[in-house]
Amino acid sequence: MRISVLMALARLIVDFPIKQRTALLIDLANHADLSGETSQLLSAFQAVGIDLRAYRCTLSRDPLERSRHAASLSMAYKRLRQTFQYHEQDFM
Repeated sequence: MRISVLMALARLIVDFPIKQRTALLIDLANHADLSGETSQLLSAFQAVGIDLRAYRCTLSRDPLERSRHAASLSMAYKRLRQTFQYHEQDFM
């Protein structure tokens, strides 16, 4: 993926509501390969002051907490999709 698109996404995500932003960052950190220092994803988020490695964690075993996380994550991805589609020409 082009670094410019990753940078644009990172700038969008940094302005999300805190619970949505946290859920999305946890999901990205848990599913991305952050082992390399040259990771473009890591670089994009570091440019906006976010260390993705700090968000790598296991999810709570509490069903209520997991449900809240899943709801926040769903809303965050929906917001990201809508916002990205709205600004798509700006990013390409």
